[in-house]
Amino acid sequence: MMPCQYNWNQNGSYLLRFCQLSKLNIPRYILFDYALKIELHGFAHASEKAYGAAIYIKCLNNSAETPTNLLCSKSRIAPLKSVTISRLELCDAVLLAKLARKAITSMKISFHSTVLWTDFTIVLVWMKRTLRYSNRVSAIQNLAEVNAWKHVPSQENPADTLYAQKYPDTCRFSHFLEFLRNGLTDCLLTSDM
Repeated sequence: MMPCQYNWNQNGSYLLRFCQLSKLNIPRYILFDYALKIELHGFAHASEKAYGAAIYIKCLNNSAETPTNLLCSKSRIAPLKSVTISRLELCDAVLLAKLARKAITSMKISFHSTVLWTDFTIVLVWMKRTLRYSNRVSAIQNLAEVNAWKHVPSQENPADTLYAQKYPDTCRFSHFLEFLRNGLTDCLLTSDM
C-alpha cells in the first residue's frame, strides 16, 4: 500500500513512457566560447508531492547569442506527514540555496550575476523579515544573499518539470530556456516584497 492512495496499476503506461527518456537530450558542454558574461539562474518549486530546484547557466557573447543550459537539478519527495505548501516552499528554497552554493564553488567561475527564483512570494517576505521558520530562513540567508532572490510566475518556472509527470515528448524545457534567453528575466524582477 502506497501513501496518498496511489495505485500501482493506475498508470500502466509508466514503463512504456520511461523508455522515452532516451529521447531527452541535455547538452554536457554548458559554457560558450568567448563568453562576455556568465549568469547563474536557480529555480525552486514545490507541490504537495515533491519539491525541487534547478540551476541554469546563461552565457552572453559578442554575437549576441545567449545559450542557456541546465547545469544541475535536485528533487525531493515531500514527507509522508501532512506539511503545508508554505513549509515545503521554504524547504525548497533551502535546497536551492545549497545547490547554488555547491554549483558556484564547484564551477570555479566568476559569475556576473546569480539570481535565485521562486514562485512563492511569502518565502521572499520571510527571508526579509525572519519572523517564522527562523532556522530555515537563517540557513537560506547564510547560503545566499537575500537580494539574489526574485519572484517568477509559476507558469514560467522550469523547476516545475523536475517532478511533474511530463515526458520528453511533452517536456517544456525549451520554453523555459527561451524565457532566459530572451531577456525576460529583467521584466520579471520584483522590487520590494
